[in-house]
Amino acid sequence: MSHSLDQVLFGLLQYPIDRNPGKTFPLVLSLLEKAKRKKPQYIVLPEMWLGGPQKRSTRQEWSVFYNQVLVDLQRWCRSNKIGCFFSQLEKSGNRYFNTAYLIERNGRIRGTYRKIHLFSLGGETKIFSAGHVIKPFQTWFGPVACIICYDIRFPELIRKLPLKKIKCLIVCAQWPAARRDHWLTLLKARAIENQCYVVGVNRLGKKEALHYVGDSVAFDPWGKIFLRLPPHRMIGFIKIDLSKIESIRQQYPFLKDKNIK
Repeated sequence: MSHSLDQVLFGLLQYPIDRNPGKTFPLVLSLLEKAKRKKPQYIVLPEMWLGGPQKRSTRQEWSVFYNQVLVDLQRWCRSNKIGCFFSQLEKSGNRYFNTAYLIERNGRIRGTYRKIHLFSLGGETKIFSAGHVIKPFQTWFGPVACIICYDIRFPELIRKLPLKKIKCLIVCAQWPAARRDHWLTLLKARAIENQCYVVGVNRLGKKEALHYVGDSVAFDPWGKIFLRLPPHRMIGFIKIDLSKIESIRQQYPFLKDKNIK
């Protein structure tokens, strides 16, 4: 599949996450192998793509596992010349973060972002430390921002990013079915108000009392939905058109009219 310089093909993977990451990892690898047949330039995985600790005492064990598989994922990206967005557990000193990564197509880590808004209702503040700074990831087609799940409820986090010329907002999530209307509405709002593509990737399966149905989705800069994955599909593809972003921003220069500092 050939690609125009104005177009970028993303693969979206949604899948059930087992309590044992050793069982989820082979599933993800098999999905990556299937997805690469379409030759996407980037693949997006859910938040905590192999699961995560539910209590403080298991954080170290999880961090060791994630450090090991991160090397494997980098090797896969390098071998297949495909980049990857995802989030996983990161240990820094004595603190643990829910951190988004971009592995570029050469296998190198191009950027990271530590989740700023921790979901206190779900106990995240007892397990993770919060990040403080968000910076776009620099890609070959321009700046891309990647945020994590609960962050989308806080538009002020994202509002300054279009001023840094972002073309696309990536959202890695584990968003339960009970609030799926919020998921779709908030993602659409972020696309409209920032005049950019928004790509949200969610998980499938169950975690304790929570049920996840995917709804991995993509919105264009006009807020039009052009992909929504149902629960029975684990792989989807979307092509973003960079020229469409510039056309909409020039025709409707809403961002220039912002008058609140």
